[in-house]
Amino acid sequence: SLGIAALVLLVVNPRQLFSPSFQLSFAAAGSLALLVAPLIARLHAIGTWRPTPEHPYPPQGPETIRRWAECLFWDERTFQREQKTSPIRFRLEKASLARTLNRFRLQPLVRALALSLLVSSVVQLAMLPLMIEYFHRVALIGIVLNVIVGATIALLGVVAVSALALSLWKAHLAAYPAALGRWLTDATVASSELALRSPTLSFRIPDYSGAGVFVYIAYWAAVLYLAHRLHAWRPLDPPAAHTWPPLIARRRERIQRARRWALGVALVLLALNLGLLITHPFPPPRPKGWLRLHFLDVGHGDAALLELPDGTTMLVDAGGEIGATPAGMPGEEEPEFIEDRPPIGEVVTSNFLWSRRLKRIDFLVPTHAHADHLRGFLDVVRNFDIGCVLLVRRPWHDPLFAAFLQEVRRRRIPVVEIRQGDRLRLGRTMTPQVTATVLWPPPSDRQPETWENEDSLVLRIQYGDVTILLTGDIERAAEEALTVSGWELQSDVLKVPHHGSRTSSSE
Repeated sequence: SLGIAALVLLVVNPRQLFSPSFQLSFAAAGSLALLVAPLIARLHAIGTWRPTPEHPYPPQGPETIRRWAECLFWDERTFQREQKTSPIRFRLEKASLARTLNRFRLQPLVRALALSLLVSSVVQLAMLPLMIEYFHRVALIGIVLNVIVGATIALLGVVAVSALALSLWKAHLAAYPAALGRWLTDATVASSELALRSPTLSFRIPDYSGAGVFVYIAYWAAVLYLAHRLHAWRPLDPPAAHTWPPLIARRRERIQRARRWALGVALVLLALNLGLLITHPFPPPRPKGWLRLHFLDVGHGDAALLELPDGTTMLVDAGGEIGATPAGMPGEEEPEFIEDRPPIGEVVTSNFLWSRRLKRIDFLVPTHAHADHLRGFLDVVRNFDIGCVLLVRRPWHDPLFAAFLQEVRRRRIPVVEIRQGDRLRLGRTMTPQVTATVLWPPPSDRQPETWENEDSLVLRIQYGDVTILLTGDIERAAEEALTVSGWELQSDVLKVPHHGSRTSSSE
């Protein structure tokens, strides 16, 4: 039925095959049908086994699996009742923990929790390549959060029905379950966001492309082979030596050994590729002797990535939406309505950095505190390991800058203050050395309340004989001051100030 549903959707719209929602939906449903359902059925058969004419022999398989299945499904009380009326009485050796759970009636709760975690784990493993490909996220805590959120949604359904029923009787009484429902929703969202902030339980990584897609192929090949072996597994079948002639029995035993060996290889392959997916250990490409400068199309705004020959990276501005209000910005009330659209720092800046196979940015360099330059850094700081932040101004009363600095401090990222005239040596030992000279803004006796265009950071990058001038959003007054300052401005590459606006040098 799952295959028929997919086929019907693809006949109606073949492009659905490349839709993330289609792939994620059928990956989740397929994992339930191919892995979860047969696994639970076999665990149930093992856990409830007792001698019958159809299955007189004990389950075949690892002892650990048998004990675990008995803890979930063995009903000692029912077995004892059957023994009282049975003409043949016997004892079965079952896990002592299974008897204890059954005696104290804890088995239903333990079974619900264990099977919920099992379902969540299998679905997460099956969808992992797609989650990395489309969202660049590995959420280990998602295995537990799925169970908690699922239980909360079920409880919210009961609360909603209660509120509706009470509203038909006395409307004011419906306010109490409605308030409980809102509290449950807020608590679930807040706890989930808190858990997802942990860098060990939820983290962002690059995806694989080019030849790296073979990691995905090998991973899913191992998963499909495990699904095949799971469907072929008959734990209650009698041993071959008890049901077949010796010659055939020995042949079947050799086949079983080969299958067990293949199963071990599949498990090793799955574990290896799982590690490759989660850690992405391959470094980004480093063409020897090349300095790379990438200007990103972030719409109205700036973002530039500098990649040094030794792999050191510097991100100068990160784009962002004008008028965007970051969540949790100090001094700002939560808006009544937030437009549901991904931020520039996520869909453009971070995606480009992941496409470069980057997990770490050594230097973050905001030129000034306007949203179209600074807002994207909030996403970059959350998504990547950051070496340090270089600041030439600290506008304490600017709410956007305060939100950025708060996130930097929360992640314990070092902040280095720079000033006009500083000559920074970037990267490790290289010949020739890459340097960045701070040309603007001039020193200030006190930190300003805001960080405007005229105080934009101006950097002159030099690598051998090649020079690059990054000008931020300086306008006419700053340009005129720079031209008479005596600083060397002649450069091979010029980033036009202020997006080439009429108040900059493009006039």
